[in-house]
Amino acid sequence: MMKRILTICLALTMAAGLLTGCGAKPLPDGFDKETVLSAAREIVTELENEKYDEIAAKMDATLTQAGGAEKIEEVWESYSEQLGDFKEYTEESTFGQDGYGVAVLVAKYEDGTAQFTISFDSEMKLAGFYVK
Repeated sequence: MMKRILTICLALTMAAGLLTGCGAKPLPDGFDKETVLSAAREIVTELENEKYDEIAAKMDATLTQAGGAEKIEEVWESYSEQLGDFKEYTEESTFGQDGYGVAVLVAKYEDGTAQFTISFDSEMKLAGFYVK
């Protein structure tokens, strides 16, 4: 079980690294900045409200296979305990990487800050999720 969790974490981290790696590029054709930001904010809101199944329903096949709702819940619980209540977004940006639309949201919480990197495929399916 622990090996599986570590494998999933590594896969998610590698996917996020690939999507955020090489400088900011414009969103690919077919993506709208506000649509990408709005979808990313919605994912974070669902996360904060522990609506993991709703997030999972928006995932592409790769993220679903990497652990789906259970993995996101596991990761988020460790962060949310440390961060406290959400206050506001302090930064928001978008860029494109390898055909994906990526949103970066920096959120201020009661006891800290979190950076969410959330990517979407051309059908606006959740294709990558990383928090630090």
